[in-house]
Amino acid sequence: VFATSGSIARATGIVSLDLGTGMRVSAPIAILQAQTFAARHGILVRSGRSLEMLAAADTIVFDKTATLTAGHLHVVAVSPTSTEISAAEVLRLAASAEQGLEHPLAKAIVRHAQTASLPLQSCTAWHYIAGQGVIAEIDGQAVLVGNRLLLAQAGIDVPSSTAGASDAQGVVTTRVLVARDGELIGILRCVDPVRAGSAGTVAGLHALGRRSLMASGDNVQVAHAAAAELAIDSAYV
Repeated sequence: VFATSGSIARATGIVSLDLGTGMRVSAPIAILQAQTFAARHGILVRSGRSLEMLAAADTIVFDKTATLTAGHLHVVAVSPTSTEISAAEVLRLAASAEQGLEHPLAKAIVRHAQTASLPLQSCTAWHYIAGQGVIAEIDGQAVLVGNRLLLAQAGIDVPSSTAGASDAQGVVTTRVLVARDGELIGILRCVDPVRAGSAGTVAGLHALGRRSLMASGDNVQVAHAAAAELAIDSAYV
């Protein structure tokens, strides 16, 4: 073009059209294709910039429940702390307080109560605390359903005998404490198996030189048991 026209502008215009436009078009298409491929495999990428930054990441932080684990929890035991209250009553109160939540633990408790055909009561007051549990008023009773921290902050004593995360068969379970009117009345034990493929994902990241961390509001023994199954160093839990 330059030889025939003698114009540098026309010559550089051809080069820009051929190379520059191709680069400007191909990069967004490549990123869009990568996001589409990831979405088809259950991975949502916020933006193209996030995808580009991912290449420089050296540490991946995973949530435990419903991410590394299947999220399909089920209740394996309901243990009243006194003979004055039944397991059915403990489960009914817990499910009544949890029925408005979408957390996998809450769904497991409500589902277990429905399977047992227990009628749930409505809450006249309700307050959810992320990472701890729920506080509800049911039929004039103050009901707390959650972890040890939730009860401790309410001034409710939790005996050390309830601290173990393993059941009688040695299976590590997630404990949900249930209190009524300032007194611990029962413990629900739930299990959540590690998601198929999680171990392979973590191993693949390790092979790429990436470090894996696990974050969880669950009992430390439960978290460490899941980490051990996934070959995540307990120091990174």
